[in-house]
Amino acid sequence: NASYGIFADKENVTNILVFMNSVVGKYFAKILCPTINHNKGDIALLPIPDNVLTNKELKNMGESLVDIVSINNRHDETSPLFCGLMDQQKGLEEFENTKKSANDILFDLLGAEDKQAFIQDFVEAPLMESSGEETDGPDESNENEKLQALELSTSGGAAISWISYAFGTVLGRYEIGKPEGLGRGDFDEDTVAGMREFMDEDGVMLSEPGYPQDITARTLRCLELMRGKETAYALIREATGSDADPEESLRGFLDRFTGTPEVSFWRHHFQLYRKRPIFWPLQSPKRKFTVWVFQERFTRDTLFKVRSGFADPKARWLEARIRELKARAEKSAGAEKRRAEKGASQLADILDDVQEFSKRLNAIIQKGYTPRIDDGVLINASPLWELLPSWTDTKKAWQELEDGKYDWALQAMDHWPDRVQEKCKTNKSFAIAHGLEELCEG
Repeated sequence: NASYGIFADKENVTNILVFMNSVVGKYFAKILCPTINHNKGDIALLPIPDNVLTNKELKNMGESLVDIVSINNRHDETSPLFCGLMDQQKGLEEFENTKKSANDILFDLLGAEDKQAFIQDFVEAPLMESSGEETDGPDESNENEKLQALELSTSGGAAISWISYAFGTVLGRYEIGKPEGLGRGDFDEDTVAGMREFMDEDGVMLSEPGYPQDITARTLRCLELMRGKETAYALIREATGSDADPEESLRGFLDRFTGTPEVSFWRHHFQLYRKRPIFWPLQSPKRKFTVWVFQERFTRDTLFKVRSGFADPKARWLEARIRELKARAEKSAGAEKRRAEKGASQLADILDDVQEFSKRLNAIIQKGYTPRIDDGVLINASPLWELLPSWTDTKKAWQELEDGKYDWALQAMDHWPDRVQEKCKTNKSFAIAHGLEELCEG
């Protein structure tokens, strides 16, 4: 019952949409149901005058608003209709202008002569009073929400979107150049061919200078093909706020996880996908080593590849480098000796971290982790929580899974089959979810 719908005469649908999304409609909805969710009975009580339902100008504007949203959805990477990026600022401005005009018409239909006074006295003040806030100042929490909503429409946000597009392309999410493919873009044949060379079929890459599957270098090359070098470098400067070498700036942007940075790819991605990221950073405990995986390409072999193709080779390289530095320290003296010893010590710390990462990988592999994408992003990722220190919600989800909160999930059956099968005997929904209807006693 969380997926309510509104049933109305076809000719009134657009006008109802406009009214419900207007400042007046939202005000009435807030009065009828002040909580975050609106109930069907409350919505049915919305007072929509006949002249609002039948006004043709309002209907035309509503249809324009729907068209604008539909077009923007095709250029929003979180949409299943995503076809590629474009300049959305013009569309946003057109949307806001049309929405303002529709609100003006509503005020006229409702007989509100002084629109600003109406908004302040009839809408803003009662809303602030109902929330217990002072009425002689702006609603700061509401303003913060507006700022967050507009964050991705700013110039910096647009630059980050292009980096995200290139990042997702090389990690294998987008079907570049494929007719009707997700994120296909509008590129010529040579550009498409060049971009495909940087894409990873398995959706597994790491940010490591000089490595063949260095996701930073490939993202940069892909962005250069998409927008040209000059524009690509400008986008990186705009997104990162740095005038340093483009690849260096981009690497810092992709590798930043700890602290509270003003800008980082992980923070952007995590917020954009509403805490359900589709690109997962598998990391060592101290976050000194990161392997990115695209969750829709995750298979039972992915963790083997991360361990044998990335973690173990990194550990061997570190061991060899540490031996070289120790040998240099033995043959040196003074400042050179101290530099070699310091370098060996720093690398030893990284080695310990990478070895612990490999150990945790092996433990999960031995348990037989199987990705279950139908469980949803968070529950599917929760058995990997020890490999996801930057995504702390996964640990809580795993604890809840362990406590039996999600026994409908396939991950629950994988890890606690006896408990789940016992519940299937009395819970028909669980039995159906696991294909065990024959066990259900009810």
